Amino acid sequence: MNTMQQYGRCPALNNPPEETAILVLNGFQKYGRTANNLIELFHALHYGRDNNMVVGIIEDTSWATRLITSMWMAIQDVENMSEWEQMMEQQLCLKMFTSVDQVNQYKEVQWITTKDDTERMFVWMHEGPSVDTIEYQSHLLRTLWRSYNNGIGFDIGR
Repeated sequence: MNTMQQYGRCPALNNPPEETAILVLNGFQKYGRTANNLIELFHALHYGRDNNMVVGIIEDTSWATRLITSMWMAIQDVENMSEWEQMMEQQLCLKMFTSVDQVNQYKEVQWITTKDDTERMFVWMHEGPSVDTIEYQSHLLRTLWRSYNNGIGFDIGR
């Protein structure tokens, strides 16, 4: 419970966009295999946390949306996307956008694709103790597996 409370808070999401930097996981095409993409996503979320940045994805155009919804956190009702967006923000600290215009409201925007991630996020390492990395990634894994797809809902690709 302590880990959920510690990592379930998303301080950067509460800051006004005009005062906040954002890292956008962009590009629909995945590069590499699912396990590598998970590592890239986890590193990006940890990088955002360490640097007080929002990590965001544009729903229909991000490889990260396809990755997450193919195995976990399926979209239950396309007409009620706001509930799904809230779940992503509350559980993964991942800001969901529907357009580039929403992203451009932020003070500083860094766009990276999964191919860029290989050089940047895949190899990125948290500078603190390794126990912090293990604790945070364990939190992310538990969060995903609590929402394992069981045949209800669909992924963003449908």
